[in-house]
Order: sequence, then C-alpha cells, then structure tokens
Amino acid sequence: MSKNLQAGCADFVMERGIDVDALFTHEFRIDQAEEAYRLFDQQKIGKGVFLVD
Repeated sequence: MSKNLQAGCADFVMERGIDVDALFTHEFRIDQAEEAYRLFDQQKIGKGVFLVD
C-alpha cells in the first residue's frame, strides 16, 4: 500500500471519527502467534491484532 493511500485511509478514519479499536475482536501477544494464526485459519474469530510491548 502506498504512503498516499495510507494517508488517505487515515484521513477517512479521522474525518468520520471511526473507532478503529472496535474493529478488533481479539488481542494476541507475539508468543501467541501460532494460536492466533490457527484461529484465523479456522475463521473462528474476527479481526485480531498483535500487541507489541
């Protein structure tokens, strides 16, 4: 994805006050990657995000 397209997406979200955090249904630590990808592959969860400390 180009920088311009990313900037356009960010502007779209900001202008409309979209709660991006609400899009994610699950959070995973990087050491849970195997479990996370298994769940993604099985389509047992919605959107997930990896947390980086």
